[in-house]
Formats: sequence, structure tokens, C-alpha cells
Amino acid sequence: MEKEIQTLKWIKQDEADGKPQSAFFMDQMRNNYRKAQGYRWCQTTIKHSIHFQAKSPGTYESIRKSNLLLLPCRRTLQGYVGGREGEVRYTSLVKERLAMEIKRLNTHQKCISIMIDEVGIRPDVIYLRNSDQFIGGVDMGKISP
Repeated sequence: MEKEIQTLKWIKQDEADGKPQSAFFMDQMRNNYRKAQGYRWCQTTIKHSIHFQAKSPGTYESIRKSNLLLLPCRRTLQGYVGGREGEVRYTSLVKERLAMEIKRLNTHQKCISIMIDEVGIRPDVIYLRNSDQFIGGVDMGKISP
């Protein structure tokens, strides 16, 4: 039993050191005895879950519903990436996350550029500057999981 406790201490330290595997494992442990509505996720778990769900939505949902691994639900992930079909804008959560990341960077690391994927927009689309969004149809191109 003492060996397991020592292992958990190491995992906790690795999480503090920013190791993603340990952060994910700690989320699994913290959420194991909570109700689903009370789950809390670290940014590492959210980031990887968004990636996994985008790669294979069916597999992601299958793993999540099997309870083999505790994973954020689709609605939680949509809060980070935007939930409506064809939505083209940064959500407030994304802006907060970027601001948080910028604070962690030193002066040299702040020299960056943000690249946005090209998106084909139909001519009948209107950009609303005050709400930072496009109104009209958006061609998302071929999206394959």
C-alpha cells in the first residue's frame, strides 16, 4: 500500500511539472467519485479531448459512454470550440485561455503569430464586427474524422 501511495505522490508531482499523462490520470481520480454534472477538467484533458473527439467522434463517445475513461461530454467541449454549425469566431473561453497562456510566456516567447485555417466564405456572408461573427453560409470544406 505504501508503494501505491508513493506512486500517487510522484504522479501528483508530475502533474505539477506539466506532464500531460499525469494531469489526465489525476482528472480520472478526482472525478471518479463525483456525479457527472460535477466533473472538473484540467486544460490538458480538455485540449486532448477536443483533439480526440475531432479525430473520431464515434470512438470518443463510445469510450466516454462505456465509462472505461471519464471524458468531458460533447457540450463541455463545445463551450471551448463553439457549438453551432458554421460558427466562425473565437469564443470567450478561447480568448480567456489565450490570455492565460500569454501570461505564462516570457518576452521572447511572446513573439508569435496566430495562423487561422482558410475557410471558404460565400459572397452573401456579412461580418458583424460588434459580435465578432459572420452571418450567412459558411463552406467548411471536406471534414473527415
